[in-house]
Amino acid sequence: MVRILWVSAGHFFETGYGNMSRDILGYLQDQGYDVYSMSNQITVGMSRGYIMIEGIKTIPMGKDGFYRDILHNVILRYKPDLIMSLWDVWIWYDIRTKINFWRLLKDKLGEDMVKWIPYIPIDAKLWKGSSIVKVLEEAYHMVAMSKFGYNELLRFFRKSDITLIPHHVDTKVFYPKSYSEAVEELDDFLKEKGALQKPIEEALPENNFKLIFVGENISERKDIPRLLRAFKIFLEIVKQNYKDNKDIKLILRTNPEPTPGNSFDLISIIEKLEISKNIVIFGEKMPAQYLNDLYNISDIYVSASRGEGFGIPIVEAMATQKPAVLPDNSAHIEHIKDDDGRETKGWLAKCDNESEVLWTESLQD
Repeated sequence: MVRILWVSAGHFFETGYGNMSRDILGYLQDQGYDVYSMSNQITVGMSRGYIMIEGIKTIPMGKDGFYRDILHNVILRYKPDLIMSLWDVWIWYDIRTKINFWRLLKDKLGEDMVKWIPYIPIDAKLWKGSSIVKVLEEAYHMVAMSKFGYNELLRFFRKSDITLIPHHVDTKVFYPKSYSEAVEELDDFLKEKGALQKPIEEALPENNFKLIFVGENISERKDIPRLLRAFKIFLEIVKQNYKDNKDIKLILRTNPEPTPGNSFDLISIIEKLEISKNIVIFGEKMPAQYLNDLYNISDIYVSASRGEGFGIPIVEAMATQKPAVLPDNSAHIEHIKDDDGRETKGWLAKCDNESEVLWTESLQD
């Protein structure tokens, strides 16, 4: 039996990587593979070996949070035939020391080294000599998750070394439903969690125009502050033309408090922009069925991201028949345009990484 070591976020975690890991690991098991998952959400000692979580053999992370300090020992201990990773490539290269993790691993393991297939999010243009390109030279094969990423990889690698497998969304989980049904489910869920400050129907009435963004506040790439600034511009335009903008809401499913790293104090930004009355934040992660409810009570998905390797929340929202307004960069473009280049699933907003996103124009249209 072929043994696969999967390296990513925990398959039991309610994140994009977590949900994709769960689906992929389940599929690989169904195909008869012996799979092990390395999870950065489990921190028990390696001496205890793997633990079973949701039917998957799960190996804890090391001290650095990305497995780099223990992966060679895991390979020697469990002897996988193949390593697959679903992770940002930059974590495998130390910019300060210029150490390429996979090359170092090959040097350590020698003939014990196994083939590595990364499933890669590419969210920006690649360039010759970049750390990403250097790391990927060590891969046995590469899997791109978007057409944008696939085309970027083609600039540096042979077509035979790359496969395109887009992420997917389960339409049995994400699907259209009525506002009343979605509100009832959300209220029950939030009551059970002790997080219902006001009934959803009062906080987000059906006749309000509701925008939604889903994503973690953990880096500059999502650029939630730019989203908030653009939303303020939109509110001002609406007020100028219609005299009232109180019925327009932006729903944020994100963590509003700053965390270690390049995150932001969103509450302070919202207060400085004086848009608190138009913002509704759901701060805790929620199971997919309730996230589906959140999309269903909304009218349109919006983002100001500087780049996406794929953009799972966008497709989740589209599965509930919500259009999207997205920056004209990276994988955003293929979510909006059809094969003939027409914007059939929403609108692309002109923007660059130095200016405000201009999706306000699309919303006016």
